[in-house]
Amino acid sequence: MYQNRLVLRIPKNAEPIISPSIIISIINIIVCIVSISACFEARSEIRPIVLLPIVYSLMFSMIRRRIYLLNPGILTLNIVSFMRYAVTPLVILLTNELNIFSRTYSHLTSAVIVMIIEMIGIFFMVLVYNPMPKRNLDVEIRFAPLVKLLALVAAVLLVIDNRSFIGNLSISTGLSALESNDINATSGLVTIAWQALSAFIFCFIMRNICENSNRRKIIFLSLLTCLVYFLIVYTGQATISRWHSIVTLIAIGCWLVKLYPDKKASIIICVGVPAVFVLIVATILKNTTVGLGAGFSQTFSSIFNATNMDTYFAGPVNVNTAIAVKETSRIGLNSLPYDALNNFPYLNHLIDRSKASVNVFNAFLGRGDQIIPLVGQSFIWFGYLFTPLLSCVSVMFVKKMDAYFQESDSIKTYLYAFFAVWSALMPILNMTIWLSWVYSRVFPAFLLFN
Repeated sequence: MYQNRLVLRIPKNAEPIISPSIIISIINIIVCIVSISACFEARSEIRPIVLLPIVYSLMFSMIRRRIYLLNPGILTLNIVSFMRYAVTPLVILLTNELNIFSRTYSHLTSAVIVMIIEMIGIFFMVLVYNPMPKRNLDVEIRFAPLVKLLALVAAVLLVIDNRSFIGNLSISTGLSALESNDINATSGLVTIAWQALSAFIFCFIMRNICENSNRRKIIFLSLLTCLVYFLIVYTGQATISRWHSIVTLIAIGCWLVKLYPDKKASIIICVGVPAVFVLIVATILKNTTVGLGAGFSQTFSSIFNATNMDTYFAGPVNVNTAIAVKETSRIGLNSLPYDALNNFPYLNHLIDRSKASVNVFNAFLGRGDQIIPLVGQSFIWFGYLFTPLLSCVSVMFVKKMDAYFQESDSIKTYLYAFFAVWSALMPILNMTIWLSWVYSRVFPAFLLFN
């Protein structure tokens, strides 16, 4: 039951009209054709960006038979890669615009080369790295009634004392939450305890539901439990960050499909549609109620502009900026320790955070809403030769956690999915942000689950 996988490849014993892998390949070809066409009308400094969708299409065609849709990390990594290497360049070429928040565009060609090197490294790791976890890697945990009761009481007390955990969507509370969008907003002791406890209670309830012998009838309870947990996560994080909601959504969906492999379509509809709607509402809410956007209609029209696409998916302009930071600032491998501790609870107050590459990047731009991409951080630390190093490491985490997810049959299965998805987002964020969740979300949860 748990080894059932949906694979993007043509089945050996059947000849479908068209396979999903061919559909995606056709989409990539269309993106390439449109990008090449738009390239002739684009400004000269923008034209090298057309290489990204071309190379991506070629690389995808090499690994399309190795994509397992029910592996949460690889699924997320491929969505992110498509948006980053195909869609974002296409938007830039079609609009003939660049991220307006950069101070310089003089390193765009170098940025495209760096991203191609990174892309090759990512696809190479997807192909060659195949971890095999030990069987029976999880020891099934049986909790005494007193432990269950104490966990529930602790969660209830935390919610009573911090009601924003389950509802922080009003205009008045939204602004204050946004203004505190720093390490204290995500890594306070109470917040860490709540996130670990709520995940524990969710997984415990799900596990008990799935142990029921009448699986056809109890799938409704599983869906309801997942949606309730997702809404709790969303309402506590929407005004601060939407990443936690997105990671939770994908991890929940993949775990549900693993638990009920014969109900894939129902799960996608019942979980995916409402969740996507909620995330769209979160975007509009954040942009229109706390001063980040001008209005409802402008929010919709600006979602797919060149600046937003480059910002959200670590596009060529932000990579270009990272190269400029490397060349104009005295920064290199010496910034790595500061980046590693920049978001560590409490210890981050004992270091000079201004020396971290993330903060040097923000200081260079004169604003804090742009994110130094992982490949840019790797370039700053290791130079051209080892530019794809951090991205390759992120793929290793993705595939390792995916392997654990497939092998696991315990309450920790959800945590493996969560960590796999979070690691898959690392290339469009950076190591500093990724580590902040390892400190405050992943590690505490694994401690509690053990």
